[in-house]
Amino acid sequence: MNKITGGLLTAVLLLTGIASAQVFTLTDLGPGVFPEGINERGQVAVMVGGGPGGALWSTKTGFTELTPLPGFPRSFTRGINNRGDVVGYSEDEETFTSHATLWPNSGGSPIDLGPSIIDNTTASAINDAQQVTGGLGCCTSFLWTPRNGIVDIGPPPTSGADYEANAISEEGTIVGSLGDAAGNSFFWTRSTGIVAIPIPSSFATGISGGFVIGSSSCLKPSLCDGNTLRGYIWHRHLGAFDLGTLPGNNIVFPSGINSRLQVVGGSQNNSTGTSTAFFWQPGHKMIDLNDLVNAPGWVLEFATSINNRAQIVGNGTLDGVSHGFLLTVVSQGHH
Repeated sequence: MNKITGGLLTAVLLLTGIASAQVFTLTDLGPGVFPEGINERGQVAVMVGGGPGGALWSTKTGFTELTPLPGFPRSFTRGINNRGDVVGYSEDEETFTSHATLWPNSGGSPIDLGPSIIDNTTASAINDAQQVTGGLGCCTSFLWTPRNGIVDIGPPPTSGADYEANAISEEGTIVGSLGDAAGNSFFWTRSTGIVAIPIPSSFATGISGGFVIGSSSCLKPSLCDGNTLRGYIWHRHLGAFDLGTLPGNNIVFPSGINSRLQVVGGSQNNSTGTSTAFFWQPGHKMIDLNDLVNAPGWVLEFATSINNRAQIVGNGTLDGVSHGFLLTVVSQGHH
């Protein structure tokens, strides 16, 4: 371990403490359900097979359909904040157009985030200040706020490069991937603009408190090949740390991080294509989530999101049929 990654791990441990492995109970969200995100209230933005598609789920109300914008037959969810606002997009499959959409927590009509800008906008994430990020067409990304509307976050540091935003922090920092020659991840703030994260062949998928998660096929020189994808946690002042992998797997895709820097995602075998949901926290090796639940018939394949209560959502199979799941902590120890 070099000084940079060693310093990062030390900082992470000081911030979070070293927690022992956690045990979860499993709630079945039903067949054909694909959770996209969970907030502190336990509300889950989901995709449901058939119908309009997008919905909001909670233990109290079950599924609430998120109707698409007028003229669009399908809705797709991608992110949720702690207010219960959901973002995603409304799509017309016949014309191949999509509009970034906000479904406010107060109910009512969905909001078109960029009706006069460009077709094929998509929203990917929202924070509690109702700042939204997502894609403008194929190749650029935006920040939307209630006051200023939709604004392109470019230009990129390399002229002509694509930039795809995936997540936004509570402070308004956006992270994603750059289509430049090095294929770096990036972060964006109002003061800095788009700045490349110095991890080649990488993409960023989440951010919490300045800590960014993502994947790279060249995180270490010894692992710089197209058959290996390592998960990382990175901080601009502390460098990158390898999240490791599950035994027998060589693809790691982190998808969610909370304020305790607990990370979830999927670990895959590139040869077989099988995926396993994982849980990682500072001071511990990556853990197979299947080992932390007692759920006969279930195989947890991918974890998409985790909140600060360590509730985790994702998808897997129950007796061979695709289902969504919610995991809730039942015991937790510290030492």
